[in-house]
Amino acid sequence: MRYLIILGLLSAVFISVPGCKKGPPVVPVTGMVTLGGEALEGANVNFTPIAENGLEGFGKTDASGKFILSNQVEPDAGVLPGEYKVTVRKAIEKWDGKSYKEVPGGEPIKDSTAVESIPRKYSSLSNTELKATVAKEGENKFTFNLQKK
Repeated sequence: MRYLIILGLLSAVFISVPGCKKGPPVVPVTGMVTLGGEALEGANVNFTPIAENGLEGFGKTDASGKFILSNQVEPDAGVLPGEYKVTVRKAIEKWDGKSYKEVPGGEPIKDSTAVESIPRKYSSLSNTELKATVAKEGENKFTFNLQKK
């Protein structure tokens, strides 16, 4: 009898599993970022949905300035079709070369700060001039040519 109950429960689980999905239907998004005509390496690219029910996408540029968007559900999968505000950010370390902070029980560390190296018109969500429309079908490849000022 116990065998039949376990078999019944397992059957119910396996019948319901094929209908499950990892997340909403997303489309791949790729692109390239340049700053002052040069490929921008190590920048964080964020696609923030304008619609409330969107899915945020994020990626990091490689040495050639290229990126692939991931989302909170699946790496390199892309985002939902729709309208997005795009931000590009890259923090750089500022250090005077000699200041250190003491760490209790450890080695001293550099006393440095990180500052945003990308102009606010691209790096701030409230100020960004960058927008993208992600299509349901076709290639979603975007190029963002940023100016230094």
